Amino acid sequence: MSKAKAIRLLNQRIQQLAVVAESVRQEIIEASNASNLARSATRLFRSIARQRSVDFTTEKKADVLAQSVVCFATAAKLLERTVADGRAVLQWLERSNPSLKVLFKELQSVAKCSIHSTTLAEAVTRATDDEAHDAMQVLHPGESLLGHFYEFFLHQYQRCRRKKSGVYYTPQAVVSYIVRRADVTLLQRFELPLGLAESDAKILDPAMGTGLFLVEAIRHIHATVTHQWQKEKLSPKRIATRWKQYVVKNLLPRLSGYELMLAPFVTAHLNLAAALAATGFDFQQEVPMRLVWKDTLAGEEDPELATVIIGNPPFSGI
Repeated sequence: MSKAKAIRLLNQRIQQLAVVAESVRQEIIEASNASNLARSATRLFRSIARQRSVDFTTEKKADVLAQSVVCFATAAKLLERTVADGRAVLQWLERSNPSLKVLFKELQSVAKCSIHSTTLAEAVTRATDDEAHDAMQVLHPGESLLGHFYEFFLHQYQRCRRKKSGVYYTPQAVVSYIVRRADVTLLQRFELPLGLAESDAKILDPAMGTGLFLVEAIRHIHATVTHQWQKEKLSPKRIATRWKQYVVKNLLPRLSGYELMLAPFVTAHLNLAAALAATGFDFQQEVPMRLVWKDTLAGEEDPELATVIIGNPPFSGI
């Protein structure tokens, strides 16, 4: 597949998602208060109000819901295609993060109540099929569509909103470089022998988007500790067991991310789960992800102080 064909194919598939999202947005705006769709939307906003105080107009609510419904459906499908047992991983996310279970349920409810539910399902299937995956590999070899489809989607859905929010594609090479530089700084300037893998390194991405920098941090830390344990002559089986324990006790408790927009916030959970699956984590033990739907610039006090800040903030939106 040529690059030109790959670009056309991905644009077409993602544009179909954007068209469905716009239709759902209009449907929500026009829905009667007595309709099943309106009731589902109301329940969803009641559930997310427990995480963050929101004062959205009807149009804003419709926009947030439409994006989130389409992006969750797409990300869930991509997770199922990326991970051996994607449904089990989703269930682990819900068990470990009770608020997510409610959010996922209500997003699915809104999708089912929409008159565009069938069209949405068809668009999601086409946007996540083998051809879409192959096109992604042609354009960005080795990168996951799960990690990047939201940027592509927002470009098609509302370009002006994408510019205002500062949501732009960050090349994997840039993500990897920033994470490696943070690691080297800890090694050289602060004399922490394991860098980002040290338990004292509390990592935060204050504008995480779909979690690309946190995903790269997971990969880097996994490589670091695996190398260390190999030097200690641990067997592959012992290394795998130790990594599972490390994720629960030493990794996820010190890995945090904040995100202003709901759709990428939801997607980030699935993206990090896919990254954990790729390292061999078995999702047997429940452990919450420290990802928060919030405005980093709102002036709220953080209960814990991060020691390492990584990411590519939306400078144009500040």
